[in-house]
Amino acid sequence: MVGQIGMDNPAKNFKKLIDDEENEWKPGNFVPNHELRLVFKEMEKVIRDVVADSFADTSYDKAIEALRAYRSGAIEVNLLWRRLM
Repeated sequence: MVGQIGMDNPAKNFKKLIDDEENEWKPGNFVPNHELRLVFKEMEKVIRDVVADSFADTSYDKAIEALRAYRSGAIEVNLLWRRLM
């Protein structure tokens, strides 16, 4: 799964990975695992890269959208984890 978040539309790529019903972190079979952590780590790197590679502020909107997707995904994962506790 790592390597699937592109710079063109990171928010969409990240959301697709998080929402994939076959993932082990979905309700009913949620187990925080190394793969999930790698998806979040990759998104963190992509967000930094989008900002660093931006000419002036041309990609800041894309970075903000990616941050929103990251935050939303983190909340979703946290809520799933709490339901199982």
